[in-house]
Amino acid sequence: MRAKYATKPFQLWQKAKEMRLQNYRNIMHAKEEGRLLFTGQRGAPTEILAGFGDFEFLGMNDYAASVAYDRPMALESFETIEAKGYARDLCAYWRCYMGSLLTRRFYFGGPFPSIDIVFTQNACDTNGKCQKLIAEQLGIPCIMVDIPVIGDHSKRLAAHYVDYVTVQFNEAIERICRVSGRMYDDEKLIQAIYNRCRSEVLWSQIMMLNQTIPAVMDMKSQYSMFVPLVMARHKEETVKFYEALKEEVEERVARGIAAVGEERCRLLHYGAPPWHSLRLFRLPQAYGAVFIGSQFSMMSFGAFEIKPDGRLGPKLTPQEQGVDLKNRDAALRFFAAWYLDRAASGWCGTQPRIDSQVHLVKEWHGDAVVFHLDRGCENNTSGLLETKVAVAESTGVPTMVYEGNRGDSRDWSEAETMDRLEAFLESLGLKKLED
Repeated sequence: MRAKYATKPFQLWQKAKEMRLQNYRNIMHAKEEGRLLFTGQRGAPTEILAGFGDFEFLGMNDYAASVAYDRPMALESFETIEAKGYARDLCAYWRCYMGSLLTRRFYFGGPFPSIDIVFTQNACDTNGKCQKLIAEQLGIPCIMVDIPVIGDHSKRLAAHYVDYVTVQFNEAIERICRVSGRMYDDEKLIQAIYNRCRSEVLWSQIMMLNQTIPAVMDMKSQYSMFVPLVMARHKEETVKFYEALKEEVEERVARGIAAVGEERCRLLHYGAPPWHSLRLFRLPQAYGAVFIGSQFSMMSFGAFEIKPDGRLGPKLTPQEQGVDLKNRDAALRFFAAWYLDRAASGWCGTQPRIDSQVHLVKEWHGDAVVFHLDRGCENNTSGLLETKVAVAESTGVPTMVYEGNRGDSRDWSEAETMDRLEAFLESLGLKKLED
């Protein structure tokens, strides 16, 4: 069957892979090259670490996703953790990471790196405790920024919330100075915040371009393209990468280049993927359907806001807002508000998740939503069925749920999930395309 739209590989695909591997090489050699090596939950406000000069950060989430992709290594990690008495229903990312640490096997080769400090945020019940266990295992300091529980999402930027986080940023800097013996450079902090904001806004602008029909980037491609943003959004090279990617995506839109040449149905996903079984997201292509993205891949690492017309759009960078970060106090307070607004405020609570998913369906022209009932993260799964019902009622689009685990393939039946997804696609009136 002849494709409706032209397709071609992304020119920057290889560059994204190279940046990912270089980041892990930097982590592996941080100690011998005199850089501080931190670890912690990936949502940590790592930009405040830039004031200590060149540093590396081994993010639990992205590293654990790599371990989860390697089923034998993940299984070894889980069995090691369980032998220590830890439960199977703990965070799957943490079990992948901690199991790798305990076996001293690093996914990218060699022994597990020697960490200096655990630096993390506490945004759900397991975040803080699990990171403290890592610090205790390694015998190193654990420095944590607590994220306030915001019952009313509309009040997430109330002054007392911003004050609470700003004070903790200052305390974290002071404590790291004491335990590391290093001086702090406010100018490097300010530049890191500018870079992070610019990187996240660029990603949001790129994702806005995916509203076009046909979609120019499918979700599986997003998993590769957002890696530099996840791992090093504070770096100038990351800004340059997303400036180039935006240009490439704009060109693809102008030329009608599609992610899937036979696109006739646009699917949205909810939640992190089962990293051990990513081929699930290729299956719909046989029916002319494409996963155009998810809240996880499109919004979690971008910077969106509600525009005057009620639709989502990219936030303005500090420079576009006319904000001049002249000193540490101004920079930390601005960053605390930015961090609460786009990174932390939607982490807990069903209503923000419903709202974001409804925006995605309506504004990205979604035809159906597939929800991952993820046993690997109780927080992300909390309220998922209520979200499913609310999204269906608000948008009128069909929805389905599959059960799985982002990291542990033992909580996963690939055959059953594939069958369920195929049945769902057929219920949408789709048939397999002719070869």
